[in-house]
Amino acid sequence: MSEGLTRNIRLLVQYDGTGFSGWQAQAGVRTVQGDVTAALEGMVHHPVKLGGSSRTDAGVHAVGMPANFETSRDIPLHGFVRGLNCNLAD
Repeated sequence: MSEGLTRNIRLLVQYDGTGFSGWQAQAGVRTVQGDVTAALEGMVHHPVKLGGSSRTDAGVHAVGMPANFETSRDIPLHGFVRGLNCNLAD
């Protein structure tokens, strides 16, 4: 794939919601969407609009929650998995 073509990347996200104020990004609090977005933006070097299939409340966990974002970066899919796993908290 050449740089410049936009790809829509689907992620299956799993997280322990302890310590998070839910999924949706909110000013002044730690959220899952906020942490994942920051990690993605560090990888692709452009703003990312991360969408989730639903939202969770504070302290709620998720397994296999679909999320997606668009990028024109030519990073292999396994590179996103490895990069996110390295740049997100356990």
